[in-house]
Amino acid sequence: MSLRSSLLASISTLALATLLLGAAACGKTKDKPAGGAAAGTGAGTAAAAPSGPADPRSAAIIVKSQELRDRACACADDMCASAVRRDHDTWLRGQIDEMAKLGEPASTPAQQEEASKLQRELFTCLEKAAAATAPPAPPVPSPTTPPAATP
Repeated sequence: MSLRSSLLASISTLALATLLLGAAACGKTKDKPAGGAAAGTGAGTAAAAPSGPADPRSAAIIVKSQELRDRACACADDMCASAVRRDHDTWLRGQIDEMAKLGEPASTPAQQEEASKLQRELFTCLEKAAAATAPPAPPVPSPTTPPAATP
């Protein structure tokens, strides 16, 4: 799988994680929407900001995202970027599993924006590292150059 394909797969995983984090910010959980209504009843589905302090898990997500972004931005080649991408994917899968068990962490709008910004920066750095090590395009012969003689 190419780095670009892997990045697209990571972005899809990121979209899922962002969706889960966004649902948490609305006070919804997997089993019970905001307002205490049973899942699927349609009651209590209005978006409501979490009323208490943000879940410490949200702060941990920001810290880990910063660490991964910093590692990605320090990469100068595809091998480094691939290692960071693998670590990122493993971490994201773990986060999704944790959210399935514990519910989504409550997060503030500022935390959501910071997490999104960090992920965008991480992927930008991974793309730069991959582009820096991409093989150069083969030269295009000019129309005035006669074709090479074949034996």
